[in-house]
Amino acid sequence: MKPSGYAPEGLQRYLEIVRKHRRIAIVAVLAVPIAAFAYSMLQAPTYEASSEVLLGRQNIAASLTGLQDPNGYQLSDRPVQTQADLARVPDVVQRTLKKAKATDLTIGGFLASSSVVPKTNSDLLEFTVVNRDPFAASRLATEYAKQFTRYRLALDTTPVRRARAQLQARIRQLRRTGEASTRLYSSLLDKEQALATFEALQTSNAYVVRTAGGAVQISPRPKRALLLGAGFGVLLALALVAIAHALDTRVSTVSELEDKLGLPLLARIPAPPHGYEGALIMRVAPSDPRADAYRVLRANLDFVNRERGARVVMATSAIEGEGKSTTVANLALAYALEGKRVIVLDLDLRRPAVASLLDVPSRPGVVEVVVRNADLSQVLHPVTVSGSETVSLGVVPAGGGAEDIAVRTDVADRWTPASATPTRTKPSMAVGEVVASDRLRALIQELRQRADLVLVDAPPLLVTSDAITLGSIVDAIVLVAEIDRLRLETLDDVIRALSMCAAPTLGWVASGAPATPEYESYASANGRV
Repeated sequence: MKPSGYAPEGLQRYLEIVRKHRRIAIVAVLAVPIAAFAYSMLQAPTYEASSEVLLGRQNIAASLTGLQDPNGYQLSDRPVQTQADLARVPDVVQRTLKKAKATDLTIGGFLASSSVVPKTNSDLLEFTVVNRDPFAASRLATEYAKQFTRYRLALDTTPVRRARAQLQARIRQLRRTGEASTRLYSSLLDKEQALATFEALQTSNAYVVRTAGGAVQISPRPKRALLLGAGFGVLLALALVAIAHALDTRVSTVSELEDKLGLPLLARIPAPPHGYEGALIMRVAPSDPRADAYRVLRANLDFVNRERGARVVMATSAIEGEGKSTTVANLALAYALEGKRVIVLDLDLRRPAVASLLDVPSRPGVVEVVVRNADLSQVLHPVTVSGSETVSLGVVPAGGGAEDIAVRTDVADRWTPASATPTRTKPSMAVGEVVASDRLRALIQELRQRADLVLVDAPPLLVTSDAITLGSIVDAIVLVAEIDRLRLETLDDVIRALSMCAAPTLGWVASGAPATPEYESYASANGRV
């Protein structure tokens, strides 16, 4: 049975995409209905009136005279639609405008603002007129229906009048030729009288059964516009989110990054709480619920490392500023507080940070060991944790200075000291030479013998080749990635770089990840939020 609140993976993925571009979605959802409401309020009022005409299917004149109805063909399967189309002829409209004295309307304008629609499953036609003036709309709708019935009557009697006129002309011709006493004359005279009777009895087959009693306002309708705007706003928001997602190559969700990396997620590390920025939460507030993220990282790292038994674990990232050094320092404290012997080795020689985070001297360190053959006892600095005297945590900082190590500034064989002035000549050893030296390998081997776990703070993968070089020295790798900072093309480079490292990657850590609702409720209950 699936747990309560379970969402299918596809739906969950869509919701994550919407959350990723929630600003665009919120703007669209709010802007469209507001714009629709404002536009509706600026519109001038428009009114609609309607009347109804019944189409008859009986002909009293034909019944009384016994003559065949010449318009009987109209009683077909489509008589109502035929009559609706007939009502739209210019002659009917012109009669309506003239009778209603609507001099400001043209035939085309009236047709555009009116309609004649057959009512479903009936012989009724509904005449509708829209106008800015409610009284004009009502008057035009009623007059439109009346003029159609009169036009229909004129059409119904036209064949009879034409036939009678032809008979009268033939009768006059017979009189002029002296054939008034013939049987043909008498027959034509009888038919002419029958047609005269038929014409006198002929009534319209269309009757106005409902006049426009009044007009109703159809626009503006602010509430309706607001609701429609909300609906279109949601559709627009989804469309814009889809476009933004297609164009945005950033990785901003944990699940997206996890799917792409294909590595287990070891922990979500939230941003430091207010007041603890720049400090190690495992040191200044180890009982804070947010510090539990590093305990979770420690437990998960032990689990994935159970079979491999890696004792030298390197932490790296894709680019700078993803919280790699802070994660290493807090994780080292979490292991040390558990009772493990931990040593942190800072091999990010270009941007060392561990010494300042753990409040130990920045020199001597790794560079002094490699360049000046310093002894390990000189560069291994103990870390004190208030309230605990049994913690075994040491740090080997990067060490070195401008006289010991430098970084290359261009493709030419020119070198600039890491500290400052670009006036020196090439020093004794460059950063790449340090991380690839046999002396560093010996140092790591010596640290391995002294500690239960050695955590190596390595440079970012995509900044230098140092991390890939170190990947052949350490036992395992942990990747630290900050959500919203990586792009898909960058992530491809990270995966490629990790594949070139000899050491396996145990998993990854999501730094700066938003806290889950479960965590927020837990922290709130403990008074820590």
